[in-house]
Formats: sequence, structure tokens, C-alpha cells
Amino acid sequence: MMPSTLTSVTALSLLLCVASSSPSLPLRRTSVAAFAPPHAPTPTAASGSAQGALFGNSSSRSLSRDSGVARRAAATLTTEADRDVETLEEKKQMAGLERWDPQVWVAPAVHNRNSVRLLALLSTLLLASGSTVFVSKQLTLFVHLLAYATWLGSVIYTTFVAGITMFRNLPRKTFGRLQSKLFPLYFQLCTGMLIVLLTTGGASVLPNRAMMANLAVALVMTLANLFVLEPKSTEIMFKRYEMEDQGRKDDPEYKALAKGFGKFHGLSSLTNLIALCGGVAHGWTLASLIGA
Repeated sequence: MMPSTLTSVTALSLLLCVASSSPSLPLRRTSVAAFAPPHAPTPTAASGSAQGALFGNSSSRSLSRDSGVARRAAATLTTEADRDVETLEEKKQMAGLERWDPQVWVAPAVHNRNSVRLLALLSTLLLASGSTVFVSKQLTLFVHLLAYATWLGSVIYTTFVAGITMFRNLPRKTFGRLQSKLFPLYFQLCTGMLIVLLTTGGASVLPNRAMMANLAVALVMTLANLFVLEPKSTEIMFKRYEMEDQGRKDDPEYKALAKGFGKFHGLSSLTNLIALCGGVAHGWTLASLIGA
């Protein structure tokens, strides 16, 4: 082989290596004869077949790698898109819960309005009394008994039925968020009923010091829950939820919050129990006075 031919083939090989290793350069199948000098002999068919096989194998491997990368990229994009769709659906569901309107689920009935309920109760009271003129003592006693039944029933139901049932059947955080909405209303109702009991009980209808003492203790315990213990417990609970979402359950601050929550929640349960005991004692005294 002539020296000039060797030089041409060597240059051709170098150019092919550069072209195949650089993704920015288009791979062109140029004939070897184009790089050969005019006097050089044309490569044989065998050498042409070898060059074609070299180009074909290199292109196949490159295309295979590119298709594998494309499939992995497509799978990644599909997974991310699915996650985005799930996150969007969760946000829509949460937004729907925040804007939940009972009227969307059930048509409001006339008898479900508070004004109609109050009118029905007053009408029942008028019919039961047989007259539109009430005896002050009897009316006061009726209001006292109604307030007592409402208060004691609410305490027993919340303590022994509603709270335990929700705790056993709801996720922990859902239960906590629900209780944070219910407990303020519960303690407000109990406070209002206890004030009515003290007012009607002290109106010389059922004069009894033990009865008034029981109601006063129950009112103090309920006020402590309404203004101190329940708000503090709820505040600590939400701080714990936030740290749990951040993956900081092993943080010393989280452990301190858990200890504080246990203390305030325990005191809240204890004061509620003391108020309930005061209600039972009041019922016993009330029954003995009525039966006398």
C-alpha cells in the first residue's frame, strides 16, 4: 500500500472516531474514496462491507442507548405528572371540605331552623301550663330542670360516648382537629347551663347551700377548661402535628411538647370529671328536695 494511501486511511479513521464520539456532529457516511488521492486505488467491496458493519453496529448501540434514556425520562415524567395530579386532587378535596355546606348535601327543612324550634318549645310550654300566665316559681323550676338535663346529658354523652367513639374510629390527627372544634362549643354550653342553674337555684326556688356549692365547683372547673386548659392543650397539639409533618419526632422540643400536652390534657380530663361529679351530687340533692 502506498504511504499516501496509509495517511488517508489514518486520517479517515480519526475523523470517524471524532464524529461518533461527538453528539453535536452529524454522522455522515462518506465514502473512503472521497478521502483517497486521485492516484490511490479504490477500496475493495470487502473493506466497504467492513466499514458499513462498523457504522451499523455503532449506530444501533447509540440508538439503543438513546431509546433507553428516552424511556426512563418518559417514565420519570409520567410518575411526576401522576404525583402532581394526586396532589392537585388532594388540594381540591381539602378545599371542598373547608367550604363544605350542609345545604349541598341535604335540603334544609323548616323545622330544622332554630326560630321554629324555639317557637315549638314555647308552644309546648303554653299547652302544658294550660294558660298563658305562668306561676313564677313553677317556671323557674322548669327552667332549672331543663338546664340541668341539658348540662348533665351533654357531659355524660361527650365523656362516655362521643369522645371514645371518635377516638377509636378516626385517624389521630383528624380526631384532634375535630375535638379542637367541638370542645370550645361543649364548654361554652356547659358554662351557660351552669349559670342558668345557679341563677334559678338561687331564686329561692330550691334554697340549699350544698346544691349551690356543687354547682359553683362545677362552674369553676368548666371555666378553667374553657379559658385555660382546653386552649393550651389544642395549641400544643397543633405544634406537635407540625413537627411530625417535618419529621422531627426525635427532636427534644417535640418530646417536651408531648410531655406538656399530657399534663394539660390530663388536667382538662380531671376538671371535667370533677364537674360531672358535681352534677351527679346536684341531681341527688335536687331529687331529695323535690320529693320532700
